[in-house]
Amino acid sequence: MHQKIFEEQLEKIAALEIEITSIVGKFKVSQNRSETDIQKISNALDNSNPEMSNVIRKYYP
Repeated sequence: MHQKIFEEQLEKIAALEIEITSIVGKFKVSQNRSETDIQKISNALDNSNPEMSNVIRKYYP
């Protein structure tokens, strides 16, 4: 019985392929924050996500 249901469901599966031609990103980190807040956020990220911490320091000195 389960085999029949499984086979019926397999017939309903359709493959789809999408070609990605471009990607658009948006940079929004700590926007509209005070300088003190930005420093605190960057310091908090030092251990857990140093790459993000460095990005914040680079764009929000």
